[in-house]
Amino acid sequence: MKILNNRIVSQPSKLYLEDFVEKSLINQLDTEEKIICNVENALINDLKDKDTLKNISYENCKGCLCCIEKRDADGFNSKFQPIMNSQANSSFDYYTNSQFLGKYNKNLESDDFMEYFSKSEVKKTTPLACNIFFRISKNGNQSFYRSSPYAETNIKTPNDPRDGKLDLVILNPIEKKLLVIESKKNLSSLINDKKRDQWNKYKDQIIKISNKYNVQFQYLILIGGKEVEIYPKGAISSDPVYDQRSRFYEYIKDKKFFSLNFLHNLLICSLVKKNIFWEDIFFDNKDHIGFLSAGLINNKKQLKPIIFNE
Repeated sequence: MKILNNRIVSQPSKLYLEDFVEKSLINQLDTEEKIICNVENALINDLKDKDTLKNISYENCKGCLCCIEKRDADGFNSKFQPIMNSQANSSFDYYTNSQFLGKYNKNLESDDFMEYFSKSEVKKTTPLACNIFFRISKNGNQSFYRSSPYAETNIKTPNDPRDGKLDLVILNPIEKKLLVIESKKNLSSLINDKKRDQWNKYKDQIIKISNKYNVQFQYLILIGGKEVEIYPKGAISSDPVYDQRSRFYEYIKDKKFFSLNFLHNLLICSLVKKNIFWEDIFFDNKDHIGFLSAGLINNKKQLKPIIFNE
């Protein structure tokens, strides 16, 4: 099992994006260990048992699967809790071959999982995303992760005397690739807060830092909650109860986004396929604006399958 994320940067408490990038590239940031599962009491304290699944409290486990490695389980139950000797329709292999095909599949979502991790973007959505990115990195043990609730990253805003705050920042110094992520627990949270428009507030500074240190970057908005709410109209047959898609796509037209469900599915896919890395997926598909469990959303709001590197 993977018990710890040992690459969290929480000190100093005030750290600017430029300092984060500069010091990450020369390996001068202190990192610390955090339990990779941020669900209270989901992992049992005695982690010495050779039967790894006995380390999981199924009463508390919410199915994030961040602690699971390929040898630990072969599938999951209806709550995404890991199991051995799974039925064919809940095996990692079956699930992996059913997603990212360019067609929406309602069975690729768990209401229990999404409800829990969409309760709070600071305490639930963002740290889960941080730990999944740690698991699906080419160089996870050499990369740097700064995430709420441990610590946010400051960014200077020339037109505002107050610093901006970045929810999740990740740098792989080997690949020289930077992710800057704004987190929202669900679509309504984004719609209600869209007047802040962080990308247009921060983009000049991010571009400046990227050019100065010769790193590639992607600025992405992470959206939790029900994924069906953020598919373009016409891309799927289901119409969500909370239908704000027109407003959402008008706001997102100069930005990029991904769903929490997409990220969770990538983690599951990585337990079967060898080459599932955020450094490829988010940087090899620059012409797309959205990343969902059914596939990619292009600039024409069309749903397309994802082709992974072999």
